[in-house]
Amino acid sequence: MKSGRREKTPRILVVRFSSIGDILLTTPFLRVLRTKWPQAHVDFATKARFAPLLLHNPRIDGLLTLAEPGDFRSLRRLARQARETRYDYVLDLHKNWRSMWLGLRAGATVHRYRKDALKRFLLVSFHWNLYRRVVPVRERYFLAAPPEWGLKDDGGPLEFVLSADERRWAEEELTRLGLGKKRPLIGLAIGAGYVTKRWPAEHFAALAHSLRKKRDAGILLFGDLRDSPAAGRIREVEPRAVDLTGRTTLR
Repeated sequence: MKSGRREKTPRILVVRFSSIGDILLTTPFLRVLRTKWPQAHVDFATKARFAPLLLHNPRIDGLLTLAEPGDFRSLRRLARQARETRYDYVLDLHKNWRSMWLGLRAGATVHRYRKDALKRFLLVSFHWNLYRRVVPVRERYFLAAPPEWGLKDDGGPLEFVLSADERRWAEEELTRLGLGKKRPLIGLAIGAGYVTKRWPAEHFAALAHSLRKKRDAGILLFGDLRDSPAAGRIREVEPRAVDLTGRTTLR
């Protein structure tokens, strides 16, 4: 006989402060979370400069933003806002001191994903690999949810939602660049915030050349102005690649 008790619809705060790739990797988790709790109130906390990544995402109800790390007043404001919202759960997908402090101050049940910071430091700094198995970041995010929710990766794509105006602008810009709708387009994000996370330009060049030949694809190079020299080296190998470094924003 089934119990007549109803499962409470929770108020949930998901936390991932940075950076572009890691935040986009949370979108499958948000999709599955929304499927599990279609009526839940789900907010997402991130740095203000990365908030545009989730601006039109239908899986969340609101965005809470943090100024740059040096502004502790912004973190205190964010914690006060979280406490006033009375979340039932904080799902910490970042696990640094800021996200842990926020979870502590929010007055909610906190769940975090496992982050082997020491092993990562030793690998990056000294090339000592102590990992027995590397769990992909996307997969680790699902470990941050309460086990009883039974959240599993659906294997679907990452999500970046465009408005109608943004889609129209993109189509016009691609037409101006001579890249029509009939041809597949592949964008390569060639930059990274840390040198240790940057793939060498010559590897991107070989990949761009191979993709263009094998798939007859238009190749777009994305990044900020600091990535322009790398884009130049890539175009020496694949001159048909379109250099958009420093010419686009997150929206």
